[in-house]
Amino acid sequence: MRAHSVEFIFSLSLVVDGKSVGSIMKSEDLKDRFLDICQRCPTVVACRLSPIQKSQLVRLIKDADPKNLTAAIGDGGNDISMIQVK
Repeated sequence: MRAHSVEFIFSLSLVVDGKSVGSIMKSEDLKDRFLDICQRCPTVVACRLSPIQKSQLVRLIKDADPKNLTAAIGDGGNDISMIQVK
């Protein structure tokens, strides 16, 4: 029986919550590490974030590379800061 070399390509997504994002945003080192992980994932889903956290996360991703695609979804008027991200 002959052994075959098989290359597996995994595509992993990241899910992060508001408590984690709050901790990450307090440290430049954690922001850099988090951004590195995000850039390796085709999809990042953040849940249970405050509008400010959504804004911070979108800005972090967009500042790294303006070509990055982001979609921040909110439920109303308390999401103004998220919508105003340049």
